[in-house]
Amino acid sequence: MPALLKIFNRNGMFFKLSRFNRNYGKQAKVMGTKVTVCGAAGAVGQPLALLLKQSPLIDNLCLYDIGGINGFAYELGYIDTIGKVSAAKGEENLGDALYGSNIVVICASRKGPADLTSNTFQENAKIVANLCESIAKYSPMALILIITNPVNSLVPLAYNVLKCKGIDSKTRLFGLATLNNVRTNTFVAEALGIEPECVMTPVVGGVSDKTVVPVLSSSSPCNEFTEEQMQTITRKVKSASQDTMGATPALSCAFAAARFVTNLTRGLHGREQIVACSYVKSDICPMVDYLTTPISLGIQGISKNLGLPDMTEYESCLLDQAIPYLVEDINKGVAYYASPPPDDDCSNILRQRKGCPAKENICPNR
Repeated sequence: MPALLKIFNRNGMFFKLSRFNRNYGKQAKVMGTKVTVCGAAGAVGQPLALLLKQSPLIDNLCLYDIGGINGFAYELGYIDTIGKVSAAKGEENLGDALYGSNIVVICASRKGPADLTSNTFQENAKIVANLCESIAKYSPMALILIITNPVNSLVPLAYNVLKCKGIDSKTRLFGLATLNNVRTNTFVAEALGIEPECVMTPVVGGVSDKTVVPVLSSSSPCNEFTEEQMQTITRKVKSASQDTMGATPALSCAFAAARFVTNLTRGLHGREQIVACSYVKSDICPMVDYLTTPISLGIQGISKNLGLPDMTEYESCLLDQAIPYLVEDINKGVAYYASPPPDDDCSNILRQRKGCPAKENICPNR
């Protein structure tokens, strides 16, 4: 009997690929779907590319990095699945990588995915800003997923970059929150003694440890937890990035990103009732312009923001506590593009001469 490979999915659906007897024709398929991964040679980019190569919904998987990527792409191309692999190295080839992309994933980073120091923000902000300027030029209609940390700040930065280029990305720009979903589902399954694949738990707020709020009261198939269980699971979710025994959460991050990209491609292919949590431009909470909530995905990206689910008093309190940190993170990203740091001392002198211009409270209503 030929071995079967389960392809990751959510919402109760699996694609099954037989090693010897594939039948891709049974999948409702829109030809020409191109996904470009920026930062494909990194700790997250490589396992992410490997997972995406298995998707029958991706025709062209393009790998971009400023460093060596050709060898990795060449090896990935040996995998006998439907998607073709292409590679582009260096800024001079970025346009070719982005042109015609339906989905662009930004996981490029100067440091690891869990490194959230101030210096890392400055370095990663420059990377994301430059990539978004190129996306606006070469693939202005692409759906954009930002994995690079800090997501809370870099999604607002990216939105402003695109807006300045005349592109409204409100329904097409996403910050990865699926990693918090995956972690929460795992911890809930452990507490309930059930399979993690059976669990669906929304997360809201932001993406960082101080801003993520798992909404355990909306878990399915079971949402009955003791007070101790709710506090324990919430604490585990918030500390998960630091509890990796010194390692960066590259593999789980890549898995989460692959799951979300798969949902995006399913939406592009006209599948219905695709719900996922993501950090997006939002007017759900009047005190913040960006918020993680459940969203419905479709051909244009976000077809509907489903807003905040019903929450307990404990969960509402957690969100209230998260809002000030989220406001700070958002303002950091917005301020960066309004006045990015200089590259050298001479630029600093010019900036001082020009005098470049540089929300608090909590969510009152839900």
